[in-house]
Amino acid sequence: MNKTIGIALTGGSGHLGGVLLPMLINQGFRVRALVRNHQAHFPEQVEQVLGDLDSKESLQALVQGMNVLIHSAALISVSGDPHGLVNKTNVLGTKQVLNAAREAGLSRFLYIGSVHAYQNRPHLERLDESRPMVVHGGAYDRSKSEAQQWVLAQNQPGFETLALCPTSMIGPPDLKPSLLGQAIHDIAAGKIPAVFPGGFDFCDVRDVAQAVLNAIDAGRPGEAYLLGGRWFSMRDMGKHIGAVIGKPISLPEIPFWLGKLLLPFSRMYAKVSGQKTEFTAEALDILRFGPRLVCSDKAKRELNYHCRDLSESLTDVLKG
Repeated sequence: MNKTIGIALTGGSGHLGGVLLPMLINQGFRVRALVRNHQAHFPEQVEQVLGDLDSKESLQALVQGMNVLIHSAALISVSGDPHGLVNKTNVLGTKQVLNAAREAGLSRFLYIGSVHAYQNRPHLERLDESRPMVVHGGAYDRSKSEAQQWVLAQNQPGFETLALCPTSMIGPPDLKPSLLGQAIHDIAAGKIPAVFPGGFDFCDVRDVAQAVLNAIDAGRPGEAYLLGGRWFSMRDMGKHIGAVIGKPISLPEIPFWLGKLLLPFSRMYAKVSGQKTEFTAEALDILRFGPRLVCSDKAKRELNYHCRDLSESLTDVLKG
């Protein structure tokens, strides 16, 4: 690997970005990250550019003199897009940062997508990169689908674009923590008394970061790569967490029909309290129809992607 390569990064303060930064530094890359506010916990070798995806000047400063851009910034939502920020960030922001990278002469653009860009039904059948992409659905899913298709359409000689699409990432370090990271700690602490009878495909954020690192000079331009692990129900997740902490956890399951009946009360509480709720119809749909058979064979072959066992990820999250 050429250690003189400069890597520009968006989303450095997020879960994946926080794992990527030290890995990039340890590989000897020059690293520059776009941040809204100075991040004291970043490795000191990281050059920080203050700004956001709206600022043309900040994006120009981010990409000037660099070679590869890793675009990890995104806004996740299970509550639609009432203020337009999901589309603004995930679609318009992606277009702005890609255009800045292309104009500055960067050679490769790595877009961090999501399994949610692909249609989740039929959820019991194999899902690979040939699965049709989302057209209708939640605002986040639509935004990731539109952005990914646009990014890959920009691939051309001298400016290569690739999309790397993880499933549900867990693993350390998770400083904020992420929604899943917080849920793991809450289950371990007995703060979640029951779950719905669905689940997710879980992968380790460190393995995703390694695949992104490999994609700096591997992978086929214009291609997408699914980065998955294994599907677990939330009830099984509780059992695994219990095994890690040495305390049996058996979470009862709430039927989905009851969850739907409770949705109006969740919306009412959010409106009265002014607090954001993650208990929405979109969240229930994601949980119920989470793809059970996500195939990462392409990433294994071409990016040397490997995903460790869930028990190892949970142990490191809870005991790290």
